[in-house]
Amino acid sequence: MNLPMLLKYLTLLSAISTTALAGLEWQDISIYVDAAPFDKKAVAVYHFTNAGKTPVKISELEVACDCVNAEVAKKEFGPGESGEIKVTFAIEGRDGLHQKTIQVLSDDATTPSTALGLTVNIQEPVRLTPAVLWWKIGDEKKTQKIHLTVSEIRPTNFTAVDCSDPNWRVELKVVTPGRDYFIEATPRDTSKANSALIILTTHPERDAPSFTARIRVQ
Repeated sequence: MNLPMLLKYLTLLSAISTTALAGLEWQDISIYVDAAPFDKKAVAVYHFTNAGKTPVKISELEVACDCVNAEVAKKEFGPGESGEIKVTFAIEGRDGLHQKTIQVLSDDATTPSTALGLTVNIQEPVRLTPAVLWWKIGDEKKTQKIHLTVSEIRPTNFTAVDCSDPNWRVELKVVTPGRDYFIEATPRDTSKANSALIILTTHPERDAPSFTARIRVQ
């Protein structure tokens, strides 16, 4: 057999061997999830199929954060068998963008380790612009405003606003119920330094979280 024919034969043999050894094929190895405010968890499901000629056994699912839980219903999958890995991300107390990696370890001859990517975008339930109002000592006692916008995923109805210090006057203005509000704050005295907390309450959820903004004279 001449050299060109030998190389062609070896290439074909390699391709056949690779096909025979091919193991887990993934539908997606990276998943993006939009999470609603106040949700407790986000769930992503990774589907796979054993495309090889021999069984593949998943030995371990490694996560780097206790906020992530990964589970698979069974460990071994025969040729042509499909399965899924369910990943749960704990949202409570978190917001913004979170990126996590789950390592799938197996006896797959071609790819013994696969990294699954999870991106969770936890939208801010409420945005206060600005989050702090301030006046200089000696300033005129003018009213200032905070614009309050609510996430589109889940409307939140604010019904009342209060202040931690009676030296301020605060009022809630409704632009669009559940979506858009203004808070008006006016100091009763600007002759000395002072600070307070504006407290917003919601309805009808008795245990719904409250939101705060700061006001100060300095």
